[in-house]
Amino acid sequence: MPNASSPAPAARSPISKLVTLLRREGADAVCKGRSWGLPLEDRALLVTAYWRTNVTMRQIAPLSGISKSAAHRIIAHLGECQVLGSSSWGQT
Repeated sequence: MPNASSPAPAARSPISKLVTLLRREGADAVCKGRSWGLPLEDRALLVTAYWRTNVTMRQIAPLSGISKSAAHRIIAHLGECQVLGSSSWGQT
């Protein structure tokens, strides 16, 4: 029985739900070639920020400390995964 003074478990943030969904869809699978420069959490946040704001890749790339080419690769790869997995996004 939980203690009355102990805090309730924190609700999962939307970004953590998105990262879990992306991992389940295989977005973080190990592939041939060079590994990603950013962890999956940061890549998901980059794609979400790009979609939610009206900025160019040239503007959003320095916010993550990456080149605009790397930002484009991340947005193209994860954006595809997020769109394909969006049908199960609202379900738990």
